[in-house]
Amino acid sequence: MEGVISVRMRDHQVYLVEFPDNQGKLLQLPLQKSLSEVLEKKKKELSGQVGKSLKDIFPLRYETPFVFIDGLPLKGIITI
Repeated sequence: MEGVISVRMRDHQVYLVEFPDNQGKLLQLPLQKSLSEVLEKKKKELSGQVGKSLKDIFPLRYETPFVFIDGLPLKGIITI
């Protein structure tokens, strides 16, 4: 599954995950606690879009070729 992650550079925390929808637009899943209601709605949209239950999508493991200045790679697991 392809997508985009947005990361705070100062602490390497992922705050937004995006997946392309059927029209090529990005479906945004915000990971901030203050946006939990939005996240719940977007998770349901993602599940319907890919035709899988959320338990088959998450936890989401990601790994990129990007390396932070401190030498740590941009990879991890997102559980929502």
